[in-house]
Amino acid sequence: VGCVAATIAAIAIAGGEILLQMRSAALQASRPDVTELQRRNRAYRSFSIQHPHPHYMFFFPLDPGERLALGNAVCSLDADGFREPGPAHAGGRKLAFVLGGSAAFGDLASSNDQTITSHLNRLQNEYFFVNAGVPSWNSTQEVMRLAFDIVERRPALVVAYDGSNDAVLAGQIRERTGSTYPPGTPEFFDILDRLVAEEPEPLSERLHPRTLLPELSLRMDKWFFGAATEFDDEDVATDEEIVAAARRYRANHARMAELTAAAGGRFVAVFQPVANLHANANRTEIPQRPLIEKFHREATAETPPGYAFVDLSRAFEGLVEPIRLAGPNLETNAIFVDPVHLTDRGNALVAGRVWSLLNTKPPIPR
Repeated sequence: VGCVAATIAAIAIAGGEILLQMRSAALQASRPDVTELQRRNRAYRSFSIQHPHPHYMFFFPLDPGERLALGNAVCSLDADGFREPGPAHAGGRKLAFVLGGSAAFGDLASSNDQTITSHLNRLQNEYFFVNAGVPSWNSTQEVMRLAFDIVERRPALVVAYDGSNDAVLAGQIRERTGSTYPPGTPEFFDILDRLVAEEPEPLSERLHPRTLLPELSLRMDKWFFGAATEFDDEDVATDEEIVAAARRYRANHARMAELTAAAGGRFVAVFQPVANLHANANRTEIPQRPLIEKFHREATAETPPGYAFVDLSRAFEGLVEPIRLAGPNLETNAIFVDPVHLTDRGNALVAGRVWSLLNTKPPIPR
């Protein structure tokens, strides 16, 4: 009797999952643009795919033609993998590059014209800012791109706009695989490592309920934790891993400063705005994150010698009360789409802060 009941229950669960997946697919087909956020998520989807690259571990497609083919009305790349407009549009201005992950790339911005770099280009005529951000990248990958690509372009200015990815990756792979990788290891390196070693995906991952029953798992999360809560495994790093990740983060900035100086340019590091770190964040939508708080504390504990380090992690505390996330239609007065990605307005505000800091008299330290 018990076996029969278990079999019936398993069939019912599997059938429910299939019906929910069919319903979700039908809803997406019948309502292709339910919200502005969904429309932008689709526009950016192809830019989040990580392709193997000999220098950076992961990047956009290696073939320049494939990079150009990714473009759409919202987001596009030039053949060298810079978000457009690229260096060819400098028009005689001194070249400045902004390195970073998806926040620097401008993930979920409404167009190429609404990224931080595009706003910076409208604020002044001295520099032409080039968007060298790549979704999912950490500061270790930024060092590599600076060394193998940007330095030879003789940049007058390099800005590293980062922090969040270095924090959330601390310990994440170890938690997923049980293997310890060095601080600064790129996201999903463990999956590439497994493919090279020809090891099959662990049975525990293939049989995990979230893998087998994604739609039911999503609804269970909403039932138990609330619709606004994301179930993730990012806060898994030990204190030692957070300290090591912050040390690597600072060391990577020091290397970037040396490389930029050798090319005759100026380097500035910016810790990006993070909604969780704002004291006035709406905690129902934006809970506190011990991992990012510990990482930020370690990363900003010392004033680095030889280059400017600007902490914009709480850049909007005195501007908006309270800090909330944008709704599904991305209302124009919002600043954060999620805890690290900004709306068009947020990108414009950050560009203004960055340029005012770069242009202070006397200027912030070189």
